[in-house]
Amino acid sequence: MKLLLVEKSRPGMKLYVGNVPCSTTGADLKSIFGECGRDVSSARVTYGNDLITRRQSKGLGIVEIPDKSAVNYTIEDLSACLFNGRKQ
Repeated sequence: MKLLLVEKSRPGMKLYVGNVPCSTTGADLKSIFGECGRDVSSARVTYGNDLITRRQSKGLGIVEIPDKSAVNYTIEDLSACLFNGRKQ
């Protein structure tokens, strides 16, 4: 899984989460961040936007973490993990 800081939102921060399996849901993302002890405001997976791909995940998502100070630790902690068989 690839983690990048996307946006500083008020009061938290949004992270881009890439290279996730197509079967991953927002609940899965919330769960793995929770296992690392991170509080997650929201987590969603991005899907296609046309008739053919709208039910298929694009393999990326956005996770919002309310604690700005925990974002760098989150990126470090999750960068070495496996998630659903993929290196993060």
